Amino acid sequence: MARTTTKMLNDKIIYTNEILNTDITKQSYNGLEYLRLNGENVFNGTKRECIAFLNGLVQYQLLSR
Repeated sequence: MARTTTKMLNDKIIYTNEILNTDITKQSYNGLEYLRLNGENVFNGTKRECIAFLNGLVQYQLLSR
């Protein structure tokens, strides 16, 4: 399995923000990534888990249109 990089996560955040018209940001702390929206934590986990979460958000949005 390929290593998940910070660039991959940053690119996924940019893509998600464009699709969902949001301003999700990330913060790294103690080896985990914290995804935040409007100052509130919405998800935390490894880079790979965060990418999977963001993929799920985008898929949900696209399917619910």
